[in-house]
Amino acid sequence: MEVDAGRIRVLAAVVREEALRVRGAARRLDVVRDVRWHSPAGALFRDRVGERVHGLRLAASRLDSAADLLDAHARQVDVVVAELASAAGAAAHVVDRAGHTVLRGLDG
Repeated sequence: MEVDAGRIRVLAAVVREEALRVRGAARRLDVVRDVRWHSPAGALFRDRVGERVHGLRLAASRLDSAADLLDAHARQVDVVVAELASAAGAAAHVVDRAGHTVLRGLDG
């Protein structure tokens, strides 16, 4: 599992770019449906193209959702890292104070 929020955000951006590419492919393919074939095979071809365009748009939407989830995960990683840093700082402070208390006890 990736724990670097910056790298997670980069991955989210890559996934968003892929969604854009898939949408572009869907737009280019959708143009084919405008061709008026005058045969049963042509009608079937148009239907199949429509199915593929729909599938590509659905895939692009799912990629967008995945990118959103990656961004949300990156935000949570930031929160956890900040909490861990805070806890580590607090623990270091407690250890430092305990050390001083022990040393004073040894001196006295």
